[in-house]
Amino acid sequence: MTALTTLSTLQRSLSMRETVSRTDQALQKAQKEMTTGLRQDVYAETGFRAAQSLDMRNRMERIDSFAVNNQLLAGKISVMSDQLGHIRTSVQEFLANALSLSGGGEGAAAVAREAGALISAISTQLNTAYAGEFLFSGMATGSASVTGTGQLATLSTLPAGAGTAEITAERERLNAWYGLSGDPQDAPYTRTVFGGSTAGLQSAQIDEYSRLDYGVSANDPAIRQIFKGLSMFANTGYDGAASPLDRTAWIEDAMAALSGGVSGLQAHEAGLGNQQSLLEGATQRQKNLSTIYNNRVVEIEGVDGYEAATRFEQLSAQLEASYKVTVRLQSLSLLNFL
Repeated sequence: MTALTTLSTLQRSLSMRETVSRTDQALQKAQKEMTTGLRQDVYAETGFRAAQSLDMRNRMERIDSFAVNNQLLAGKISVMSDQLGHIRTSVQEFLANALSLSGGGEGAAAVAREAGALISAISTQLNTAYAGEFLFSGMATGSASVTGTGQLATLSTLPAGAGTAEITAERERLNAWYGLSGDPQDAPYTRTVFGGSTAGLQSAQIDEYSRLDYGVSANDPAIRQIFKGLSMFANTGYDGAASPLDRTAWIEDAMAALSGGVSGLQAHEAGLGNQQSLLEGATQRQKNLSTIYNNRVVEIEGVDGYEAATRFEQLSAQLEASYKVTVRLQSLSLLNFL
């Protein structure tokens, strides 16, 4: 006698539900892979190659971090260069005016007023901040680069009618005050005006293997020379020097200081340009590496778009058929046949 194996309605329903659930999950997986172009479960499907993909992604994250920092650094260096260029241009224009106006009398007074105004303008430019950091303060980016520069316009105490000895002594005093003779670390300018750090310039890691020292300090000799020259022109005492030769010596010393400062700024602008080039080179290398790593990740994690679309269509049809069967079974009733 043949034995009949029976299957309860509940068990059949649960089995059908499980089949539909698995098909639905597979359909969602295919849809996601078709949309993203990447495998949904890389570790399950690629085995040990998933570790390679993870390593590539970690490298890309590090490169992205450098890219963000380098973009900020490029902005800082660009603003530094612009500000130094503005200072240099202003001093060059002042030099041209000083040559024509320092002939004595009202001309010397006009030069003095212009020198005082330029000291104030340069101070403002040196206190430029970018992304919350003062650019010309060296490593102490949280401190203003220069403070109390108003005193520089009245720093020279040369009296009218000064003789050779007095003029020579005052020139030497100004050199020492600005740290242009002797140790600049102990100079009054460094201790009372410069507000940054004397420990060195700023430094940034631009890639995994390279650091870039960059920037210019407001304590740089070029800046101190410019301030010294302006301080000398801000006091009209030289105009009444006892000897025309002494007066000429004072003016020539002031102009030499300003010219030396301009030359120093030009050198720094060129240096900042070189730093920008190094930074651009590092950024381009990082872009190239990021592309290589990304291609490697896609090679490991990527799925064939055509295959994913085909699988999606097949699963959609299968799920639709399952739903139809389920509805058909649910509509069956013994009463329909009585």
